[in-house]
Order: sequence, then structure tokens, then C-alpha cells
Amino acid sequence: MYCVLTVRRFALGQGDQAPPGGTGHLSRFAGDQRGGVALMFGLMLGVTVVLIGASVDIGRWMLARKQTQEAIDSANLAGLRVYQDTNDTTKALAAAKANYDYSVAQSKRGTPATNNLLVSDNITFVMTSTTSITATGGAVIKMPFLGLVPKILNLKTLPLLKTDGTENAVAVMAVGSNSGQSLEVAMMIDNTGSMQESIGGNQTKMEVVIAAANSLVDKVVWADQSVYTSKVAIAPFTEAVNMGTMELANTMHGAPANNQNNSNCVVERTGSEAFTETSPIGHPFGIYPYGNGGACGNLAVFHPLTAVKDTLHTLINSMSPNNSTSGHLGTAWAWYALSPNFNSVWTSAASAARPYSDLTTLNVHGQPILKKIAILMTDGQYNSHYCNFGGSNLSQVSDPSHNSSCGNGPSSNQALALCTNMKNKGIEVFTIGAGMTGQTAAQTLLQNCATDVSHYYDASDTSKLYAAFDDITKKLVKPFVSH
Repeated sequence: MYCVLTVRRFALGQGDQAPPGGTGHLSRFAGDQRGGVALMFGLMLGVTVVLIGASVDIGRWMLARKQTQEAIDSANLAGLRVYQDTNDTTKALAAAKANYDYSVAQSKRGTPATNNLLVSDNITFVMTSTTSITATGGAVIKMPFLGLVPKILNLKTLPLLKTDGTENAVAVMAVGSNSGQSLEVAMMIDNTGSMQESIGGNQTKMEVVIAAANSLVDKVVWADQSVYTSKVAIAPFTEAVNMGTMELANTMHGAPANNQNNSNCVVERTGSEAFTETSPIGHPFGIYPYGNGGACGNLAVFHPLTAVKDTLHTLINSMSPNNSTSGHLGTAWAWYALSPNFNSVWTSAASAARPYSDLTTLNVHGQPILKKIAILMTDGQYNSHYCNFGGSNLSQVSDPSHNSSCGNGPSSNQALALCTNMKNKGIEVFTIGAGMTGQTAAQTLLQNCATDVSHYYDASDTSKLYAAFDDITKKLVKPFVSH
């Protein structure tokens, strides 16, 4: 009896009373919640397993998606770089596909197991213009756990990119509105007598530079100049700089030698502004004392910034080597072409340089809205400068030993001072030494003039000279990915 009572009290609960009418057992059964714990545990365990499985699926999908996008980005850029090198659409697209396949094989979209879950991968590449490559198609991956509950989620597969193609990356050249950036490029091109020498093969240095400079113009000066501009200036030099028909009467320094008042060929200026780009008004230049009847003879003509390719090509193609090397003059006029302080000198407003403040104003891509670039190309030691400024006594001095103290000093010293001040203004300086093997002093000067070591090119033969201009072009017109 004691045992029965004990069990019953336990079943009822301490102090409970059985309800009257003989319904106590049914009521107790209906109110008993001891089995509910097991039921709830079972339900929660099922949900937990689904959630864990779903998180594994989603995690795998996110990783595969990221890797797919990165593979496409890399492939697009690789294809566009090949197009820059070859101008061949077929080779460019083949390179893009090969790069994509390699990236996928390397990553295996996370793990080999993940890679085996791919339902389809039909991503291909097309060239949408001469400046862009995009990916088409897509890839789909299985959802092993989410696919077990199709009536609830219906997620047996998920695409790694949107099926409408809006997430397919596009690689574009950094031109015009594509990059939100303008370019101003000044090319100093050596026209001195030694440029007629061979640099290997059947071409002279001058012939190679003419071809390479024309190629740079074609790629850097883009067609649509309505929003973002790209302009090039040409600063040929020998022992003077020929300003052509440009009127420079108010920038000359006194009377030219031998009363040659009609000369538009100039040399350096002296005084406190000798190595700056302060306006020439009130700080004029010396007038070239030689030439043909006071004119510039056959010296190639300087041209300020322009976006007219035909003008640039005509000037470049007309170059011929002659005379000696006053490299500081070419350096100076490359800078002047990029300086807003010289805008009053140019005969066309289209040649006006943008303000230096644009070099630090950023666009939506985080890049400056403007880049000013000086490309200084020469094949030898700077060996001539001028003395006896004022009146009619201006004279040329040869300074191969760099020990002359008259005027502003040796040409190489003047060039280095100009380079230093130009770089301090935010101008990016590239230098190219063509066939200068063994000219240690000249090579050191170009290295010091350049923005840094990666901006200096020792072009000892034909292929390296072409490659130098090509590499600079790629740095100016970089491909980037636009999503």
C-alpha cells in the first residue's frame, strides 16, 4: 500500500487532487508534457541540421562566386593587355579564355568537392570595342543540402553570376570617360646628329623613335575629347628649340646675335627664373645666334599640347637628325608645354595646360582627374649650353667635361635642376636612353631625372627602344575592370 501511494503521489504531483467524476486518468494524460521535450528536440534537431547544411551550401556558393568574379576580372585584363601588344582581337580573346581556365583550375572554386558540384560553366569572352573586353555566359553550382528541401526553398542550384549578365565584368582601357581622367603628355625627342646612327638591325635611332612616338600618339590620344581630354606636345631639340611660326617677340631676351631679329629659335633664359616655369613675360629667353639668316634652319618645330593626331604625326615624321645636344632646352620646353603659366604664349586656347590643382583632385575611381606626363628621350650626353647673355654676344659653348661656369652652367646640370623642379610640381617624368651603352654620366643623369627607377629605360637596341615607348604607353593607358 505504501508503494502504491508513493507512485500515485508522484504521478499526480505533490499535493495534487484527482478530479471527480472518474476522468482523472484522461485529464492527467492530456496534461502530461513529459514526451513533448523529446518531440521538440527532434524537431529542433532537424531544423539545426538544415541550417548547418544551408550555411555550408551558402558558404561554398559565396566562395565560388568570389573566385569566379576574380577569374573573370583577371581574364579580361589579360586579354586587353594582349590586344594592346598585338592589336589582334582573336589573340586577345584566346588569351582571356586561357587565363580564365587557368584561374579556375588553380582555385578549383574552393575545393575539389566544390568544383565537382558545378552544373555548368559556359563563360566566354567578347571584345565589345577596341578598348574593352567583357565576359558572357555564366556558371551554376549545386546546393546539396538546400536541394533536400525543395518544397520549402526550391534551391537545388544557384547561379554564380546574375543570369541577365549585369554582373559580368568589363575590362576597359583607361581612356576618356571610362576612367574619368585626362592626360597631358609632353614628349621631348632628341633630333641631334647622333640620332642618325644605327641602333641594330636596319633602322637608325631616329627611324625607331619616329615609329614608336607615332604609335604612342595613336594610343594615348583618344577620339572622344568632349569630357576627358588627352593631348600630346612635341618638344624636339638639338642646340636650340624652334618655335616655328609662333610669335615670341615678347619673350625674347634683348637683341639677338648679329641682329638676327627674325629668329624664332630660342635657348635658355638666365636669372632667378632660369629653372622654373614662371611666365616668360618679363623673364625672356635667349635667341639662337646661328641658323639660316637668323631663322632656325632645318631644326624640327616645337608644338604645344594638341589632340589633333594628324598635326602630331606630321611633325614627328618630319624629324631629321642634325647638330649638337642641348638637352636642357628640350627638358625645359617639355615642362613649359605642361605648365599653365605658359598658356598666354600659345596661339591656340586648345593648347592651354590644365591647372596643377587637377593633379590632386580625385574622381569616383579614386584616381586624379588629370595626369601630366613628361617623356624625355635622348641618345647621348648633354654637351652644349650658352654664355654671354645680353646684347649681341650670346655664344654657344661645348661642355662635354661639364666644367664650364658661364651662363647657367653645363647643360646636364641645368637639365637636372629643371627635372627636379618639374617633379616637385607633380609631373610624372619618364626618361629613355637610346643606345647609350658606356655613357655612364648620361645614363646617371636620366636616372636622376626620372620619377623613380621604374620610370627610366635603358634602350640599348632596337627592340628595347620600341619596348620602352610601348611600356610607357601601357602605363598611361592602363586597363581596369568596370563592374
